[in-house]
Amino acid sequence: AELATMEARGQKPVKIDERFDCGGRWGIYEWIYWQLCLRNHNNIAALEKRHLKRVADNLQVLMVEESDPSEIAIYFDALTWHLIDSAIRVHGFLMTGLVTGYENQLRALLTFRYAVLKTGALPPGSTGS
Repeated sequence: AELATMEARGQKPVKIDERFDCGGRWGIYEWIYWQLCLRNHNNIAALEKRHLKRVADNLQVLMVEESDPSEIAIYFDALTWHLIDSAIRVHGFLMTGLVTGYENQLRALLTFRYAVLKTGALPPGSTGS
């Protein structure tokens, strides 16, 4: 009902990918989505991994399973990228002279990221933009 009221006023909800695009940060969204796709995002294997547990000869359905460290790393990576990017934008706007240090941090993050990726596949939006 609230969405219909908003649309009647000419306000259309903005999807998450559109929010990143409007902020000029499509690469951050693309990286997260690429990582999720690599890890069976929204398919039967992902559902089985997250919500079924074998106990003896039976399967137990779990509403919530403990997070896998690799999944947590995806979110930490995205959060770190977003925080560094935000610092670059704020310090650039305020002209504090600290932008170069944050840009070096972003380059270090990207270097670390590629060292972790053993496949050598380059993710989309990997320039830090």
